[in-house]
Amino acid sequence: MTRKIVALLAVLVCGDMARAAGRSTTAVALKIGAFKDGFRNCSRETPQGITGFWQVSQSDVDKTDTALMLHLERTGLAKKLHDPPSSYGRQYLGYNRGKRRFIYVNAFLRLSGDARSVYVRACDGGNLFWGIEYDVQSGLFGGLEINGVMGDPLEGLKL
Repeated sequence: MTRKIVALLAVLVCGDMARAAGRSTTAVALKIGAFKDGFRNCSRETPQGITGFWQVSQSDVDKTDTALMLHLERTGLAKKLHDPPSSYGRQYLGYNRGKRRFIYVNAFLRLSGDARSVYVRACDGGNLFWGIEYDVQSGLFGGLEINGVMGDPLEGLKL
């Protein structure tokens, strides 16, 4: 029950953001300006050791997104997600760790709005929200992170 309420709240919050933006989203490059306040999530790990950001091209998004869908299916990671991977909206964020280039994929309930300018951040929500890192040089994905799930606040309470 609690999970359904959290999911519903997440849909409502994301839906409001999406309607305000006004365009559809599947897989997009997030603009660098979205990082002016940093890059962090509240209930899943984000990449560490970031030394700078770079703008991902739509061509890079398309290529990486195709590889991501194959990776999630081939490795069985897609089974950890609530819905098929292609049903999520995905933001592609370019960053550096030293001299190496990486792309972080931030995945969320698909929105009806544009997610190119604002990083979609959700607290909790479980496998409705997830992220994964892509090493541009090696062409490998690693570190699938799924949001935490808000538990029942009364669980374990003895009255």
